[in-house]
Amino acid sequence: MHATLDDLQTQYERLLQRLLPRVPVSPFHRCVQTRPTHNGDAHVEVVDGGRHYVITERGSELHRRVASDHDELLHWLLDDVTAAISWRSRVPFLHRLLRRDTRRHRFDLHVHLLEKVNPAWAARKGTHYAEVLSRYPYRA
Repeated sequence: MHATLDDLQTQYERLLQRLLPRVPVSPFHRCVQTRPTHNGDAHVEVVDGGRHYVITERGSELHRRVASDHDELLHWLLDDVTAAISWRSRVPFLHRLLRRDTRRHRFDLHVHLLEKVNPAWAARKGTHYAEVLSRYPYRA
């Protein structure tokens, strides 16, 4: 990985623009974090030249994975952003009132938002959700 963290930030901001008019819910999602936030959001660490995607909460490291390339790291970061936007959507509130499975709207919106950023990422997420639904189908 030859790209710098500045390059990563520039690409990240460019990809966020594709989501407009929707914007990240968390202020921590508005730029690539390079230090732990300890709130469950991811940050990026450079360790021995590798880019690490790390999630910490309340001072504990919950998750760490190493990106094989720049694109993979951006995918993970933008997947977080689009998931947060879709899970904070107000439409699921209406689904709850109607006693419908709120995942119905959230999964569709998440894939739609990723499609705006990168169609390949959206296809991967769609496949993931199809696998989830094959094990845990929608309720009503």
